[in-house]
Amino acid sequence: MLFDITKICFLVVFVVRVTSSLPVSQQNEDSSLLKVKSQLAGLERRVNTHCDSDGLGGVFVNFTSVSAEKSFHVLPFSIDGNDYLYLPGKRSMVYQIRESHLRGENPLLAPHQHIRLPSDSSQALGAEFMKIGRRRFLSTTHNRGCEIREWRGSRFLLHQNIVFAFAEKVSPKYVQISSYSFLILPFYYDTAEEAAVYYWNKDKDKFDLFDRLPVTGGHNVAHIVVGNRHCLGFPRRAYDLEEGLNSKIFCWSGSHFVHHQTLLDRDKRAFSMISYSVGSLTYLVVAYHYDRLLESHTKAYSDIYVWNSWQQKFTLIHSFPTPVATHLDAFKIGNQQYLTVANLGTDNTNPVASTIYRVEGPELTVHQEIQAIRIYEMKSFSHRNKTFLAIATADESHPTSIYRWQSP
Repeated sequence: MLFDITKICFLVVFVVRVTSSLPVSQQNEDSSLLKVKSQLAGLERRVNTHCDSDGLGGVFVNFTSVSAEKSFHVLPFSIDGNDYLYLPGKRSMVYQIRESHLRGENPLLAPHQHIRLPSDSSQALGAEFMKIGRRRFLSTTHNRGCEIREWRGSRFLLHQNIVFAFAEKVSPKYVQISSYSFLILPFYYDTAEEAAVYYWNKDKDKFDLFDRLPVTGGHNVAHIVVGNRHCLGFPRRAYDLEEGLNSKIFCWSGSHFVHHQTLLDRDKRAFSMISYSVGSLTYLVVAYHYDRLLESHTKAYSDIYVWNSWQQKFTLIHSFPTPVATHLDAFKIGNQQYLTVANLGTDNTNPVASTIYRVEGPELTVHQEIQAIRIYEMKSFSHRNKTFLAIATADESHPTSIYRWQSP
């Protein structure tokens, strides 16, 4: 086994007091805000350690790996009832997940298609799967731009090439809002380039530039949904002398994206952002992998926000330690919400625990830790009604591994 599962029996529960001020005497607070206050007010931070005995004791177990060149990312998707994994990298490959008669219930990852990049590009740096009507597309960013390929029959064929500078470390994001289909390309480098929003032009049968958003210094985008509101979250990693490292949220107005909120990152470099809902409440998690004030990766804390519908913005409720966090994922098994945090670590020799949390309202419970060297990304996917976790590393000696959820 490439990874060791440890500490799956010890759970750490974080319960904290709301850190920003919420009005106490407001008479017109709605039920959502009152629910937040009833859950959080007066709770002190405490740590409880115990064994999981509440019937949710399943864990992810490692059962296979992908023999491929280094890939920082992994992208699961489905087409016509078939499941696939795309590993973008120096040799980008699409794998089909098939049933293996030799391995019983374990799926077999069979190479399906090699995605060839332009000869002058070093490697694929990010990917996104897109559904536009009945058509299926795969977008891949590299250091020369973004290639968009369409699924035709059984393979992806080149459909469009978007050329732009400073594409390194850029992960595209596909967002559908009403009848609009958007492809968002952020920019990592602190330059005059701004995040680009493309929309699918049905008449031209391609993505056209729709708008540019005044945000730089990030390399991925989060799609945040609060009720009927659709927003784009930009975690910022590159330092800006005027704006610092504050991440930004832009919301759809019906005709364009407008700046809605700036998150005070307090000189911490944000790497990833994700939202999820528990009951009627929507939470936002921002992962940080470096604290400039402390000049430390290992002492960085990530933040959890809750949507305050009375103030119409996200309110910080607490932070939790994440040593060099690089990726977040949220998924459900049954009715239980989970959050994964991939922690990269600071060197190539010492394993660092990446964490799977059980989400219970405002509380996070450490459900399982996976010890490995330089985990860069963890993504969940389903195959034949079973839940899997794909783990990509930044260490060339460790290929991508696939874990399967095993119930007690």
